[in-house]
This record gives sequence, structure tokens and C-alpha cells, in this order.
Amino acid sequence: MKIMKGAVVLNQILMPTSVFFINNGNLSEISLKKDEWISVSNLNTEYLERIKSDNYKAVFLRRENIFSHAMNVLRKVIYKSSVVVAIGTEGLFDVLENADNCIINISDNIITINDNDYVFKDFSFSRDASEIMEYNLDTDEICYKPDYYYNEELSYIVVNGYNMARNLLPAFHSSRSDYQGRIWNKGFIFPHQFYDYYSVHTDEFYNHLRDYVFVLEKIFSLRHLNTKEEEFSYAISKHYSYSIIFSFITPIVSEKVVAVLGNDELEKVYNVFVVNSPIHSKDNLTDTSLKNMKDFLTGVIGGTPNKENYFNVYHAFDMPSHNSALMYFVANMLSDIRRCVINVTTESNNWFKAIYKHRKKPEIY
Repeated sequence: MKIMKGAVVLNQILMPTSVFFINNGNLSEISLKKDEWISVSNLNTEYLERIKSDNYKAVFLRRENIFSHAMNVLRKVIYKSSVVVAIGTEGLFDVLENADNCIINISDNIITINDNDYVFKDFSFSRDASEIMEYNLDTDEICYKPDYYYNEELSYIVVNGYNMARNLLPAFHSSRSDYQGRIWNKGFIFPHQFYDYYSVHTDEFYNHLRDYVFVLEKIFSLRHLNTKEEEFSYAISKHYSYSIIFSFITPIVSEKVVAVLGNDELEKVYNVFVVNSPIHSKDNLTDTSLKNMKDFLTGVIGGTPNKENYFNVYHAFDMPSHNSALMYFVANMLSDIRRCVINVTTESNNWFKAIYKHRKKPEIY
């Protein structure tokens, strides 16, 4: 399709994927020369250092789950900068390689290169940010991490933990490990079920999550053990039992926040999370993050108004008080706190380090 832009006739090319912009502020469009952008295949340390150098106005990221650990690190890197990031531009990498300039039309999801308008689909959190899972139609089971193959010792701990989750859920739930070490779950298993239940039973949700903080504190306090201890392995199992109730609902909650409050309010909540996340100094900030989250959840449970609670614990102003925004903030914060607790523990505990390995499924060409 050809369209007119002023005196220029442009080809319009419909892209099969969606694009997601971050850090665009109030910008609706940005024009770039070749040396003002960088195309990034994956967010490794080298690319993050180059982005941090502040020599670029834009970053084109091939693809990345916007709730991944790497994305949280990227947000921290570009926080308070003017670098715009376009995520999901895999189909343009060869074109960008040979382009001298481009225009990013953020409002309309269009990237213009060499008289071609590349039109992307609107981004949907529930469609484009959900994790890929596997479902077995014969057994009605779901595998949350289909490319994770746990060793026998760790799979026992994970299965034990997932089976403990039945005490937190309103219906039957069971887990098992197959001969390959993959974990399969049956019953009350889908992310939308967790969200539908806990978005109504919010008292249960936040009480469970505060209990989870105590479990994470226990794990963190035992991190220097170097042998298998029953108290420690039990705490790790408990960690998995609580993780299941919030780990996979973030895309659904995000969609609800955008529907009710809009993208700007979602970004406001996310930025407060990024500022307070322990990811960039897990050795120094994890203890404080655990305490802050425990205090914050205590405020939620005790009925402290959301805006007051944000200010008291995180010194954050002008935060949306809507319940979906609260759930979004807590799920993101706990995801990073959990990650830091487990990473520090893995580095400190020789026994856990030896078993905490997930063999990834090899690519087949």
C-alpha cells in the first residue's frame, strides 16, 4: 500500500508483530540519524554498557519479554535519560543495518525507513508479554517452564513446593516431575485462574505474600550453609509454593492497569518499582528490600491508604491508588526480590549451587 506524506509517497508495510516503546515520555515522534541509534540482539553486559554511555537517542531491541530480569536492568540503565527503546523490532534489523536515517512514530507504532512505513500491531500485555507454556491435551497438565529440565534433587524440591500450593488455592492442584525432569501441574493451574481468584480475595493474596516474605528472609538467613539441611530445603520448597500464585499474572494485571488507568499510570508505577528494585546491588540491597516489602504489605493488610503507604515505605509521590496498580507493583517488586534472594543464596551456598541448575532444551535445526 502507498500513502502520501506531504509531497512524499511512502510504501506501507504491515508487520506481523507488535512493538513496545519505553522511556518515550511525552514524545510522539523522533527523527534519527544513523549514529543516533543502536540495534541490540540481546541484553548482555556489553550492550548495556554501550547504552549506558549515553551516545544514543534510541535503542532497537530485537525481542525481549518486557517483564524479564534483563528488561528491568535496561530500565534502570536508561532511567532519567532520554533514550527511547523500541522492543520487538526483529523484522527490521537488516533494514536498519543499511539505513542512514529513520523516524519513529511512537503514537501510531510506525517506523519509517527509506520511504517505507513499517506499521506494527498494537501491543497487548496478555498476548505479547505472557510466558510461553506447554499444555498436554491428553493429561490436562501445564508445564510453566517447558525448556527447564531439573535434576532429580531439585525437581523433588520444586514438586514438593508446588504441591504445598494447594493450601493457598481454592481448588485442587497437583504437580509431578516427568522422567526428563520437567514439572507438570494439574487442576487449578492457569494464570487467569490465579488472577481471577486473588483480584477478588485480595486479603488472602497480600497475607500470603507477606508470609512469602518471611520465607524469603529465612532462605536469606540460611544462605551460608554449605550442606543439605532440612530447614533450608523446606524453605526452598515453600518458596516455590508461594511463587506460583503471583509469578505468571503480571501480564494480566498490566492489561487491567492500562484498561483502567492508561499507559502513563502504568509507567509511573513501574518506574517506582525500578528505582526500588534490589537488582543492581543484590548483595547490599536485598535485606532492605525484604524489610520494605514486609512493611509495605503490613500497611496494605492493615488498611493504610495506598498513596500513604507508598510514601511511608518508598517515599513515592502521586501514585495511583487503584487496586490493580497495587497488585502490579507488588508482583513486580516480589519478582525481583525473589530473584535476588535466590541468586545471592546460590552464590553463597555450595549445596544449593550444585543442584540449582536447569538444563535448557537444545535448539533443533
